[in-house]
Amino acid sequence: MVGPFRYLSVLFIQRDGFWVAQSLELDLAAQGRTFDEAKHAFEQTLIGQIMLDKRAGRTPLDHLPPAPERYWEVFRQVALKSVATEPMAVPDIPPAFMVQAIASTNAGLR
Repeated sequence: MVGPFRYLSVLFIQRDGFWVAQSLELDLAAQGRTFDEAKHAFEQTLIGQIMLDKRAGRTPLDHLPPAPERYWEVFRQVALKSVATEPMAVPDIPPAFMVQAIASTNAGLR
């Protein structure tokens, strides 16, 4: 972590009628029927994990391992085409930033 910010790369994958939001630096994911639902679900999952960690007396998110390599590979492939950075406010902690890369169902994650 650098300064008061933590940066997370989040891969959004459309698969079987759903969108999956998978963080890369942390193995944390959520899904929704639409891109916006998946994004919102991921934000809520992230906030929930931080709150659980704080209640347990742990440093938030430090115990989560990185995502499996297959997600990193897909991210590297699509990040060259389309990357957007968007701040996300998280209550009671420094803001998190998400880098979004969007992959289609043929991204090779089956």
